[in-house]
Amino acid sequence: MVDNTKNEDDINRKPKLQNFRHKTEYMRQGGGNGGLRHRETLEWHLSQDVCDYFDDECLDIGVEDLTAVLKDSRTGQAFLEDDKQKNLVINFDRQISISQYYPDMNMITLNPNHPKMVLVVNLIRELRRSWQHMRGKLVNPLSFQPDEAVLLNRAQQADATMIYVRIAWELKLNGKNELWDHLLATSNSDIARSFEMRARSDFRSLNNGDAARTAYDMWFADERMKFHDKRIIHQMLLDDKGTDHYEDGVSTMSGQMLYGVADMPHGRNYLSLPGHKPPTDRDYVTVEDRSNANFLWFIKFERSFQMREREMMQKKAAAQTNIVDIRSWKKNYAEQ
Repeated sequence: MVDNTKNEDDINRKPKLQNFRHKTEYMRQGGGNGGLRHRETLEWHLSQDVCDYFDDECLDIGVEDLTAVLKDSRTGQAFLEDDKQKNLVINFDRQISISQYYPDMNMITLNPNHPKMVLVVNLIRELRRSWQHMRGKLVNPLSFQPDEAVLLNRAQQADATMIYVRIAWELKLNGKNELWDHLLATSNSDIARSFEMRARSDFRSLNNGDAARTAYDMWFADERMKFHDKRIIHQMLLDDKGTDHYEDGVSTMSGQMLYGVADMPHGRNYLSLPGHKPPTDRDYVTVEDRSNANFLWFIKFERSFQMREREMMQKKAAAQTNIVDIRSWKKNYAEQ
């Protein structure tokens, strides 16, 4: 029998901290092609102050053309005509990658340099975020501990994907196949197919949440997690404030907050269905990619070290205030 003890030790061995510190600092400073400050992934760090300097008169497509596609969908129409969405603004902006939602202004921006169906898909994604934000369901994953941030980001991405698959299916039922055909040609075609199979097997699954839950679970069955984990981990690496960013806010994610991601305009919350794994199950949480897992471990180590260092400084400061000056005490005692 072959002795694999040495190999197992190599696998379980913790990565060297010095390598991570050097690589993290290198990426934070924008070094090489991997510079984080130049990546198009900083969704939670963008500012809406630069969105008003764009002339859309020369475009061949307008915002009205995109929203008109969604009006034949029950869910899409609910997003557009919701009473809490009356102040929603949708603009074009070439300075972003594809799309961006700004919660403070309830504004959606789209980069017009993309095909129409790509813009429709991303408009649906941002409309979902806007709908959640107006109901207090949209939370910045960076407000939580690293493991919770990864889980919440996965849930939000899976939910957004499920939403535009559902809207595409509703459009298909009304004879509008363009968006559905577009999805079948993308990397998310497996999600669309799983949704279709469940919806065809039982038409009630559209409202009772079964079809939505099937699509949600299918999102976790591919390497999509690896890509989105990398994005959120890079954003955590860019967070120069360390642990300060969640000391004054929410530091522990509640189960109710995670279930709130799945609230729908019509139908049942698909994460609360009986007979399914809870959204905090190991299959939804585990980071299997070695690179992402290593960087996530480093982030947790760095933050715990900073927190411990801060606690020691606070204890030291408190101890200094309790020091008694013997000479002054003797002098005061003699004068008395």
